[in-house]
Amino acid sequence: MKKIQRFFIKSSGANCTILENCPTHEVNRYTAIGVNNLITSSLAAISTYVILFSIFNNFILALFLGIILGLFVFTMEALLINSTKKYDNRKAELASLIPRLILAIILAFIIAKPLEIALFKDLIMSNAPDNNLPSFFAALMILDEETNSNQTVFNSRLFINGLMIALNIMPLLIKMFTPKGVYDFLVEEFEERRKFDAAVSKIRSNFQASDPGLPNLEEFQKTFAEAKKQIGKNETRQAIEKLISIPQISHQYYNELITLSARIEMVDRDKRIGQISSEKHLISINQINMSLLELIDRLNH
Repeated sequence: MKKIQRFFIKSSGANCTILENCPTHEVNRYTAIGVNNLITSSLAAISTYVILFSIFNNFILALFLGIILGLFVFTMEALLINSTKKYDNRKAELASLIPRLILAIILAFIIAKPLEIALFKDLIMSNAPDNNLPSFFAALMILDEETNSNQTVFNSRLFINGLMIALNIMPLLIKMFTPKGVYDFLVEEFEERRKFDAAVSKIRSNFQASDPGLPNLEEFQKTFAEAKKQIGKNETRQAIEKLISIPQISHQYYNELITLSARIEMVDRDKRIGQISSEKHLISINQINMSLLELIDRLNH
């Protein structure tokens, strides 16, 4: 992967390391998204510089504020795209997409306004009282008045705003409505591992493993029977806590119980945020229950 391509991919908010293991068409997709982000942020920076330099005639101030707005737009674009996730639940996908689309459209108008003033600078100046470019909001008011009476200005502004909206929402729509690719699955796997490690750390902090001692078989069997009843009542968390609390349990089984508890944390969290459906959540819980019952049988022999 070339340096310039890595730069474009980073501009899209994607992970270069993960993309190196993906097909070429997915690398090209995120490269194109990065180029799109650079175009919109550059337009924002240039148009802001032109307006501010015309108003204040101060090169350093205009350049500084132009770069600031360009970086703001660049960061927001990458953040919007990178935070757009694919879910098994279509409603959850739409619920995630709609606020991002609204933010992207607002961002498009923020970019379009200075661009409009820069393009219609001569028209605004000819209608200004002293034939100079007025303040930002005064320039917008003059441009609005001209828009109401001049069809050409109206059509031009409509085109500029439409173009900015299209440039801003297109990457979101591409990412949301293209089928899941290798990159999406690798990112999910990476995030699942990170969430799993965090869940394990959290659960380990709540329990302290004991060194194995002489087992009390009667207490063991009583605890196993109670744990199985809890599993039958879908009280899997309580069953795991009961088994972890056994003082004579070995570190091997303790680690397996911690892992199962972490899996429950993950699937419950994914269901809460709508990342998995209720049906998939139930299937995952049943799989955890089966693994827990198999572990109890091993402990019981």
